Amino acid sequence: MESNSNSEPQRQGTTGNDEYGASGKNPPISPGGTIKLTNSYERSPQSQERFKTFYRAWRSQWAQGDHIAPNIALYSVLAGMLIGSGLMGFFFTGHRAFGLYLFSLGIFHLFEYLTTAIFNPRRVKLDSFVYDPVTGYHHAIVASIFEYWFKQHYYSGLYSYVFPIQILGGLITLVGQWFRSQAMVEASTSFNHHVASMRDHDHTLVTAGIFSIVRHPSYLGFYMFTLGSQLLLFNPICFVGFAFVLHRFFQNRIRYPFLFYVHFFTYFLNPKCHITTEEAHLIRFFGQDYTNYRSVTPTYLPFIQ
Repeated sequence: MESNSNSEPQRQGTTGNDEYGASGKNPPISPGGTIKLTNSYERSPQSQERFKTFYRAWRSQWAQGDHIAPNIALYSVLAGMLIGSGLMGFFFTGHRAFGLYLFSLGIFHLFEYLTTAIFNPRRVKLDSFVYDPVTGYHHAIVASIFEYWFKQHYYSGLYSYVFPIQILGGLITLVGQWFRSQAMVEASTSFNHHVASMRDHDHTLVTAGIFSIVRHPSYLGFYMFTLGSQLLLFNPICFVGFAFVLHRFFQNRIRYPFLFYVHFFTYFLNPKCHITTEEAHLIRFFGQDYTNYRSVTPTYLPFIQ
């Protein structure tokens, strides 16, 4: 029996490692009873080179924003991490508002992609996750998190008085998400994350459903979602800053961006700012039909008629 028990490790050493096979010794065994692998057990140079080639190709495609499975998985995992972290923060910590904030961020980005993929598959791409919808978006997220934790550290007692505001913020965030997703569902193939300068064959004028109430429901939804999330965190500084940035974002759709600064100083006296660039294309696409629709359907965005 002893010869049989010794022969097996020797055969493994001979076939897997020349050093131990030639000497008749067994490969070193750790205290746990597992064989320690030496250099000859590692991947061959050919397999390492194949892995490096694949990794370089993937990095190149990822940098170019290619809509490939590894990139989709990576972006989905990021959204899932936000959702999971938010649920853990809500159920297992005392920072429920912050947990809901992370959860809502993950849901927003995941729904952006899924809704596009289901209802507008011809236009789905990696950017459909909308991880960078507005210039400075990432800085704004970091600023909102910093403001929340700063107040938690220095003014933690303040939150016992602002709970109704946080409840209101959570409701506004939820309604904003519904407006955004519902607009994408009802617009279907007519929805685009970017302003379209050319009309596609499947681009139609949608005036029914939620579009009969709001002229740009996806914009209103994003506006409500973003500001509602800052009420949820009770971030007064970020609330004001986000409102300014969002207004600038929508105003930058005017044909000449410098007119934003003119409107910034004049809209309090004459609030007649328009989403001119996008709506100029829509008037060109649909003519009088869109002009009539535009005249009777408001945007409900502050200072934007």
